Amino acid sequence: MTQFAAYLETISHPKIQAMLSAIMAWIETEYPDLSPVIKWHQPMYTYQGRFIIGFSTAKNHLNIAPEEATIAALEAHIKSVDYTRTKMLVQVKAHQAIDFGLLKAMIDYQMAGKQDSRSFWRST
Repeated sequence: MTQFAAYLETISHPKIQAMLSAIMAWIETEYPDLSPVIKWHQPMYTYQGRFIIGFSTAKNHLNIAPEEATIAALEAHIKSVDYTRTKMLVQVKAHQAIDFGLLKAMIDYQMAGKQDSRSFWRST
């Protein structure tokens, strides 16, 4: 997580900073083969050069960005935990708990869908 220390320091909302720090620590424990990188000024994790999941922050929420296909596939789970979703992002408000089961499902779906791919993004 030291790769993201400087990024985490830029987050002004203490709860959002703590949430993202906890998520990153969890990912690095559960998925040690994922590579932490900063691209387009955002922290993300890749696997063998392929995008798996990324994050960004806003004033009162954390954005989780797998890819559109992953969000669509997991829409019922996203709704069940009352997270807001857009086409490309899942928003977790500062007062909401982190659903690590959903994060696991997102990462697993991304990794499974990228096994035969050589491109950074999922082909649409």
